[in-house]
Amino acid sequence: MFFISKIYLGIDIHQSKINLVAGYKKKKELIIKSFCSYTLSYDFSVDEIKNRIKEFTVENKIKNFKTNILIRDTTVLVKDIRLQSRNEKEISNILRYDLEKYFSNHEEKYISGFEMLVSNTGVENECLCLVAVVPELLINQYIKMFTDMKKEISLVDIFHRCVFRAFNDLVEADHDFCNIIFYFQNNVIRIIVINEGQLFYGTDMDMKDNRELDYYEEIYASLMYTVFFNDITKSKQKRIYFLGDICKDESLADKFINIGIDVCQGFSFQNISMEKEFDNDFLATLGLIYF
Repeated sequence: MFFISKIYLGIDIHQSKINLVAGYKKKKELIIKSFCSYTLSYDFSVDEIKNRIKEFTVENKIKNFKTNILIRDTTVLVKDIRLQSRNEKEISNILRYDLEKYFSNHEEKYISGFEMLVSNTGVENECLCLVAVVPELLINQYIKMFTDMKKEISLVDIFHRCVFRAFNDLVEADHDFCNIIFYFQNNVIRIIVINEGQLFYGTDMDMKDNRELDYYEEIYASLMYTVFFNDITKSKQKRIYFLGDICKDESLADKFINIGIDVCQGFSFQNISMEKEFDNDFLATLGLIYF
């Protein structure tokens, strides 16, 4: 008899679709037991999600698993924090004050969390923090759904951190580079910057109001100060990865190539065992298992 590590079930619900991945880590390799993407109805209900999860686990004979959830419906901010000491409580208090002002006109309650990205930006007493804000109602809906299913949620995380984890360990790339990932879907561009294997920057850009504009200018402006002119990353060789619908826009890739940036359309996986290949849309879902 032999024992395998605890199986994790990664659940990613977005755009009337649910990605499910079941797997476990064995040393440095990720073993995928099964995965599937289901299309949900336009006005899908909680019961429909529960039925799809049950269908997946029964069909693949997955009985004991830990449930990890990806939350895409988040507001992600990167804040420059000026402070005398890098004490987590002090940072938390500053961010709480800023968020109260930022969401002062919102009736909806929210839950927030932060992660220090860069403790030394080259500016005295400054650090960069990634801040995620999630609607409290959404979290409560997930808790109720899995309580009804008699399952506990072991991890809730955001898109940017999940992509970071999976990219670092499962993607064939030069991790000494400053790697910039663009994921475009449903008029939102999610940007993740990984510098020398460390999460350096993350943000979302809503393009629905600028559909007819050249959003390359918006992207370039967003990265100019944070990445291209930053003392930490400006001298590093950079590589850009396009994922999602943005892969279809060759003109955007050409513009980055023209300024001397290496551009890749998608990537290849490593350190992963699976019976069949899946597309890059599962990258964030894999990050729910590989941590």
